[in-house]
Parts: sequence; structure tokens; C-alpha cells
Amino acid sequence: MKKEVSHSIRMKERQEQRQRETIVRTNVREQKQASARIRRYYDEFQVRMKSRLAKKKSREEQIFRELFNEGLEIQKNRIAEIRKYCREKREARNAQQKNEVESLENYYRDQFAILAEAVDKEKNEVEMSDKAQALALEKMKNELRSKLESDIRLLQSQLVENDDAVYFRHLEADKMRKQLQTALFKTQV
Repeated sequence: MKKEVSHSIRMKERQEQRQRETIVRTNVREQKQASARIRRYYDEFQVRMKSRLAKKKSREEQIFRELFNEGLEIQKNRIAEIRKYCREKREARNAQQKNEVESLENYYRDQFAILAEAVDKEKNEVEMSDKAQALALEKMKNELRSKLESDIRLLQSQLVENDDAVYFRHLEADKMRKQLQTALFKTQV
């Protein structure tokens, strides 16, 4: 999206630049043409003036000179207005571009802040989940250890009881053997 916005801004700038260049070229051409006309008129005026100066100065020539000076003044004023217009347009375009760049910067700054906040939140959730999982694992481990210890104790006690039972059975077997032997002995005697 950033590429599309910057591309559209560049295209808009290029179009405005072309328009400004066209306006400037047109103004320069008009100025050159006006200057050429003015020079031509001036040259013609000088030729006429030389021929007329040979004669007496007349009121008509004075009016023409004033008209010519007024024309020059009008041209100067027009050129100054065109320059002022171009400067104002350029300043307005620069201000608009600055505003667009600032709004883009603010937008992306906000987006990055939101993203950083989401990443921090997810990181905290993962850490809490990991801690909970570790606690559950430790609890299961302790429960398993306790169960194993109790199972081993039970087994050991059963083994001891079995050993006692075997011992007592041996005693009973020995006793019965003695009784059998004494019984055999008694029957033989």
C-alpha cells in the first residue's frame, strides 16, 4: 500500500511538473514574442523618431512615447504577476506534499505502534502460557514422583512380607519334616 501511495504521489508530482513546465515554456515563449514585438516596435519607433526628430517634436510623438512606456510597464507588471503566480503554486504544491508526507508518517507510526503493542501482548501471553505449562509440568512431575515412591514402598513392603512368608513356610516345612521324621521314627520303633 505504501508503494502504491508513493507511486501515485510521484505520478501526481510528475504530472504537476509537466504542467508547470508547459506553463513556464508558454510564458517564456510569450515573453520572447512580446520582447521581440517590443524590440521591433522600439526599432520602428526609433526610425520614426529619427525622421520626426528632424522635424519639430509634436504632441503625437509624445503621446506615442507615453503609450509605449505604459505598454512596457504593463508587460513588466504582467511578467511579475506570472512569476508571483508560479511561486505561489510551487509553495502550495510543496505545502501539500509536506502535509501528505506527514499524514503518511503519522499513519505508519500509528500502525507500527499498534503492531508493537500486539506483539508485546502476544509475547506476554506466550510467556504466561509457558509459565503455566511449566507449573503444570512440575506438578505432574511431582505427582508422578510421589506415586512412584509410594508404588516402590508398596512393592518393597510386599517383597518383605513375601520374604517373611517364605521364611515362615520354611520353618513350618522344617517343623513338619521333624514331625514326619519323628512320626517315622516312632512307627519304626
